[in-house]
Amino acid sequence: MLKKLVLICCAMLITFGAGMNIYAEETTGITKEQELLIALDIIGLNSYGEIDNHQEITRAEFADICGKLLNINPSTTASKAYFTDVMPDKWYAHTINTLAEQGIIAQATNRLFEPDRAITLNEAVKMLTCIMGYGDYAESKGGYPDGYISAAASQNMLNGIT
Repeated sequence: MLKKLVLICCAMLITFGAGMNIYAEETTGITKEQELLIALDIIGLNSYGEIDNHQEITRAEFADICGKLLNINPSTTASKAYFTDVMPDKWYAHTINTLAEQGIIAQATNRLFEPDRAITLNEAVKMLTCIMGYGDYAESKGGYPDGYISAAASQNMLNGIT
């Protein structure tokens, strides 16, 4: 049951995290799936009480969402710094470093994370596929990005995403 809930959350996060233009239902303004993400404190509403589906999500914001899925405490001090552009005093530092430690975020050869850059669909899929425990399977299917897309598709994480 928990894995199914995480799978549903991951599919929805891929949709929101990749900046896809999925619009809320006309009648209520918020879909049932969005209500679930709000109730789980994975996403929030803007100051107008709406979800902004056009707003790009940064890599730091998406890492924070993934950290919430894994119950990572963002206020804890990171044990190791994996990226030179993630300062230890930033609100996202511990989460990003913990995700890197767990292999959910790969450390680039230049050791840059680029926390303020918008996340891409491939990056979001990679992170969520790893969270779901399919990272090794994705690597066996060709690695980043195609193997992760294939693994996510085989688990129906990309349903409804064009």
